[in-house]
Amino acid sequence: DLEQAVERGQFRRDLFYRLNVLRLPLPPLRDRGSDILLLAQHFLASFRDRHVTRARGFSADARRALERFHWPGNVRELLNRIQRAAIVTDGELISAADLELVPAQLDMPQRLLHDARRSAERDALLHALRQNEFNITACARDMQVSRVTVYRLCRKHQLALPELR
Repeated sequence: DLEQAVERGQFRRDLFYRLNVLRLPLPPLRDRGSDILLLAQHFLASFRDRHVTRARGFSADARRALERFHWPGNVRELLNRIQRAAIVTDGELISAADLELVPAQLDMPQRLLHDARRSAERDALLHALRQNEFNITACARDMQVSRVTVYRLCRKHQLALPELR
């Protein structure tokens, strides 16, 4: 995160502002719903253009697994799993097993972990805001992030600062 590196003095502020012409917020893969299947199909088609493989598509269980997986490695992880599955599959349809997406990886543990992280982040933010009497600059300094990050986190967790003060 260049913004945090600037605040810590690890990246030149003037260079950051030269590079920071256009910001494109890009949500993590797990939050992009049907895009996951579109990307998976694109990656498989691209792989098939360059390599010989029997894989032509995805089984129903593979499609469900792709949509339900948490994707901690984002798009790069999806690409790697598709390529590996296209190589190892024996059939025309890639299965969840070919993708190495077993049920234990799909359901509760990942979602619970995500929810726990989100809750912990919200609690830490609220604690820091209260400790600093809702002074954003002091809160940012305590959390070792930029003021912009504090505002972004408040929006993410739907914390209305005027109402909290």
